[in-house]
Amino acid sequence: MEHVYTLHKSLPQETVEAMRAQYADASQRYLETGGGTGVTKDTVLSIIRTELLVRSGYAKEDVAKMGDLSALPEEEVEQMIDAKWQEKLGVSGGSKVVSREEAKALMEKGWDFVNWWDESKTEAIMRPARAPR
Repeated sequence: MEHVYTLHKSLPQETVEAMRAQYADASQRYLETGGGTGVTKDTVLSIIRTELLVRSGYAKEDVAKMGDLSALPEEEVEQMIDAKWQEKLGVSGGSKVVSREEAKALMEKGWDFVNWWDESKTEAIMRPARAPR
């Protein structure tokens, strides 16, 4: 029965071309994965670093003035985050020797214990904590 209706019958050439054009358009929009959105590895890295710096305490305006963050070495970004973290802790220098009582208070503020300064353990070496990783 199928041969009666379809055998040796064809569509007009204009209809075939219109169907091809519509299929090509639909396949580009819905089937192909190429042509991406333009998001690159550097773009993603820049967005992540911007968020890290803002969340560590930098103002969005200051971060925007820093330019392309994806071009900065990772160590430099870590130093910037650590510097802001230490600023939050009220640190102006590096390690310091403090009494046992002061050590406890500093640890409660986020400082790290390094070692005892003396054998009697009355003084401790403390250092500013690094930003959490």
